[in-house]
Amino acid sequence: MIEPDKLSAEVESFLATAWTRAEAYLTYSRISPSRFGKSVANDPNLIHDIRKKKRKLTFPMAQKIGAYLDSTVESSVQ
Repeated sequence: MIEPDKLSAEVESFLATAWTRAEAYLTYSRISPSRFGKSVANDPNLIHDIRKKKRKLTFPMAQKIGAYLDSTVESSVQ
């Protein structure tokens, strides 16, 4: 069984990685934050709200971001 402190650190690392990937993708692709949010979660305010700390990046949302980025990168390589 994983210790709670270790699990928490792993979750925080996962969230940070997802956010870093999202920001890098926005910079690289030049897609607007609202378009990205709409594509990922049908929410054009997603990135703006997280940046302005109006809401936190949750684990499920980080998973959605990761899945979107994985599929986008995969489709662009093919």
